[in-house]
Amino acid sequence: MSRALRSTLIIGSVVALLFYLLDQSTVLGPVDRQLATAFGLPQDTPLRHPAVQYLALVALAFGVAWTTIDINRFDLKALVAGSALVQVFTGAALVALFGWYFSPLIPGLAVLSSCAAAFVYARTESGQRQRHVESLYGRRISDETASTLVNGRAPIDNEGQMHELTIVVSEIFNHPSLMAELAPAAYIALNNEFLALASESLVESGGCLAECDGEGVRVIFGTPLPATDHASDACRAALVLARKLDAFNQRVAAEHGQVCDWRIGVNSGSMIIGSFGSDRLAGFGVAGEEVEFARRLCAANLIYGSSVLAGARTYEMAEGTVEVRPMELLRRRQDESWLEVYELLGLPEEIGKEDRERRDLYWTGVIYFREKRLAEALEIFQQVRAASPGHDGPVDFYIQRIRNLQLNGSGAEFETARLLNSL
Repeated sequence: MSRALRSTLIIGSVVALLFYLLDQSTVLGPVDRQLATAFGLPQDTPLRHPAVQYLALVALAFGVAWTTIDINRFDLKALVAGSALVQVFTGAALVALFGWYFSPLIPGLAVLSSCAAAFVYARTESGQRQRHVESLYGRRISDETASTLVNGRAPIDNEGQMHELTIVVSEIFNHPSLMAELAPAAYIALNNEFLALASESLVESGGCLAECDGEGVRVIFGTPLPATDHASDACRAALVLARKLDAFNQRVAAEHGQVCDWRIGVNSGSMIIGSFGSDRLAGFGVAGEEVEFARRLCAANLIYGSSVLAGARTYEMAEGTVEVRPMELLRRRQDESWLEVYELLGLPEEIGKEDRERRDLYWTGVIYFREKRLAEALEIFQQVRAASPGHDGPVDFYIQRIRNLQLNGSGAEFETARLLNSL
């Protein structure tokens, strides 16, 4: 049961019971008689219609408590309570036209009491959780995540924290050609459809949307709900998104004769999360070197011909839950050690025997390449390409690179590291 519903039931039950007992006493009898006279009813008009009276009492006690707790703005809370009071007294006046008396006193007091109790609760730390969640995250998280966060006990901190998280970045890299071939309205609609598909898919997979703009989508895994397996979750979400984007491109090609050159980068590490921005525009955001490196990984797919790349820390944390193949040893800076970059292939249950054999053969080719056994590496990669059912960008990358090294000398430096740093 949600925190708001539980609080509504408590407040509504207490208020309804309290005023039921008050109605059973004779305390309010003189006031009811004066109200009946004010409505123009004779002195001998019966003052009690229990079924209608108590139904209104219960409905208003619970209804006003629920809306007051659920609504964040004070003016709207007051508007709801005021509207309920007007309806109660208006209804009593209309019933009086038919010679019946419906007491607005008990329902009216129930409205005021429920509103006051719910307002007091809404001012407590527990009652403000929903407002805090909505103001910080808005639609950046799934409804399920928001509900868990609102009904949980973990503190909601928007001042800024550093955590080890995983970020997924997805971007389109052929904007110039799309803009040249499509009308402005069609280009914007296509770009927005991509952004909506990517952000919705990643958020529904458990991520928290950090950015969604003309440059692409960036979604964080591991927050706001802590998770030790955020790298695995992010990898699975990236693979799911990749399949959706393939289907998206098939439809785009049929409708526009164009495709979106989308790529995805996944990276894990320490990041700062919190509320960024000014009074005019503020909300949840993320910062840190790992965020920038994820963007570079996303762009590095263009070098290798791959679709989804993951960093070394991501693979270390997600190992065993996702199938990969090595792409390259890279250095993010000149003073850092070499780091492995991996291409995500799929989930273990999705990879068949032939796929594993090609993956293992590819891995052998990479080992030969790093040992400078270029002729043997070239032969291996050509075998992989011959066994591949379709286009394989990373294999073609290695074949072309080996040929260039054979032509220019096998002692050539790893050029791709410098290319990655320049992206």
